[in-house]
Amino acid sequence: MSSVRTQRLHELVDKALDNTVSSLGGPLAFARCFAISGDARERLSARYVDAIASFRANVKAEVRKTLDETRAADDLGRLDAIIAQQPQLESGKRCLPPVRQAPSEAVALAAAEERGAYKRKLQALLDDLDAENDAIRGTIEVTRAGLASTSSRICTLYGGAGQLARVA
Repeated sequence: MSSVRTQRLHELVDKALDNTVSSLGGPLAFARCFAISGDARERLSARYVDAIASFRANVKAEVRKTLDETRAADDLGRLDAIIAQQPQLESGKRCLPPVRQAPSEAVALAAAEERGAYKRKLQALLDDLDAENDAIRGTIEVTRAGLASTSSRICTLYGGAGQLARVA
């Protein structure tokens, strides 16, 4: 089923065709443009009616083809759906929902939320790095203590306490 707006578009095309055809004056006015009479005039009027019917059918087919190729009918249907979701006024017409804040404030708020999310992401990465650094510091302290103990034992064993560099 086509949307309300698509139906209105087809109605507009029909009205434009009616106005165009009526401006031509009809089959009798067309036949009077030729110096013919009787049966030939009737045949010419019949051809005029056929041509107008063909013209109408071709225009309508082109409109349908254009709507199909551009998917405009789908877009008009989506627009109808969006409008149907909007608040209804007392008059029965639909309107946009009231704006609760200025667009600049909405943009600033959205940007602040994005910056906050980015800050939380960076903070989580920093916390992970701090945890890794703490683990490495622990390993360094254990290694440093082990080196100091080993250095002290070497100095004691060889009696060269002054010759070894102190590991601190």
